[in-house]
Amino acid sequence: MAFIKNFGLIGVGSDVQFGKNGGRVVSEEGLFKLISAQNELMRLQVADGVGANDVATFGQLDALDTRLSGLIDNINTAVGLSENGEFIPFSETNYLDDATSVASALALIDAALKTEFGKAILHDGSVAFTGDQSMGGYRLTNLGAPVDDTDAATKLYVDTAIQNLGNAFAYVGTVAGGESEEEAFDLSTLATTNSGAYYKVATGGYFKVGEEGTPFYANSNDGLVFNTSGGVDIIDNTNSVVSGTEGFITVSGSSDTGFVVDLDEAFKERVTDLETTVAAALTGAGLEEDGSFAAFEGSNYVDSATSLKSAIGLLDEALKEVADDLAGLTQDEIVSLDGLTSVRADNTGVQFKVNVDGIRTQVGSIVGGEATDSAFEIDLSTAGEVRFEAISETATDVDIRLVPQGNGQVIVGETGSNGVIQADDGYALVLAGGDNAAGVAGDLILKAGVGQTYGAIYIGGDA
Repeated sequence: MAFIKNFGLIGVGSDVQFGKNGGRVVSEEGLFKLISAQNELMRLQVADGVGANDVATFGQLDALDTRLSGLIDNINTAVGLSENGEFIPFSETNYLDDATSVASALALIDAALKTEFGKAILHDGSVAFTGDQSMGGYRLTNLGAPVDDTDAATKLYVDTAIQNLGNAFAYVGTVAGGESEEEAFDLSTLATTNSGAYYKVATGGYFKVGEEGTPFYANSNDGLVFNTSGGVDIIDNTNSVVSGTEGFITVSGSSDTGFVVDLDEAFKERVTDLETTVAAALTGAGLEEDGSFAAFEGSNYVDSATSLKSAIGLLDEALKEVADDLAGLTQDEIVSLDGLTSVRADNTGVQFKVNVDGIRTQVGSIVGGEATDSAFEIDLSTAGEVRFEAISETATDVDIRLVPQGNGQVIVGETGSNGVIQADDGYALVLAGGDNAAGVAGDLILKAGVGQTYGAIYIGGDA
């Protein structure tokens, strides 16, 4: 094949083939393609790129891939990621167990630092304490001199203040007060009246400073000190008064002898009176000396009470039951509290009932009707006998008297049957006429019948 050198082609198409079976160069959509006779893409061999716009060879790209892979591995290792770059969760850390990425871990650290930083004490004083601080027995050292009222003071500052206070008082002597405001002693007449001059009151009384000064009273042993304004301050050394305790607490004594704190006498009397009143109230209420409830014993309704209030409640319940029972009664019936007996009036007379084996049973009645037919009847089905018995706890002889009215009679027996009066078995039946206190005997008259027809009297047998 001949070589053609140094020629130019103009108007060449977009698809140029080199040789009969050679490759082709195809220009398509702004790209050049090298295509073989088999219509497959072909490789293009070029030198290693040098300029920014040069084509890079495969060798250059492979070397770059190797370098990038090593760099990424180093980064993963340094950051703490897995080989494929995934985040490895923290475990059992102080702040990072909830982290899901390096970024979230940094955010958690940031939040924790901000929180903990707020608790820190900074040397520049920009963060203030938020609570009381204990020094644990250690000292605060190298303090500056206090300026504001709330500043801490050094020992030197306090010692100096105490020394200056001691130097301010210069004892001069004693003074005596006047008996009244008009006779108040003028302290300005003393020889020493400079600031700090200290006088002890020997005799309590009235004082003033200057001829026109206002009189004031000072107690014996009080101190009088001239101040920087030319006036006098009182140092109360006796009979101190505690503010707000008047009528309750008294303080007596002096700084020399010591102070005595006691209850005011009037207050003691009030306490004693109160104790007496409370004791009387406890007694009146039936409570123990310590105010506890004294339980009832043997009462009808309140043995289970645990307080006066509960006792009243129990009585209220019992009273309600009685009220309910009374509300169910009529004026024609009277029932005993235990329910054993009752008396009831009805249209025909008065009934008498007793409790027999839990059943209220009628045992007698007063039958109404015509005067001649009125009777007191006793039901013998519930009693073995009818017994009228006189009982007395003091008398030995008690009579039973049947008193008819006018010419009325005491009749034994029902109409149509025999009546029998009989002594108990083995005992005599005595029928006697009456007598009186004068010994006048009454007659015993035995009649068989009273009225128009008389019957016979039998002795020792039946008729």
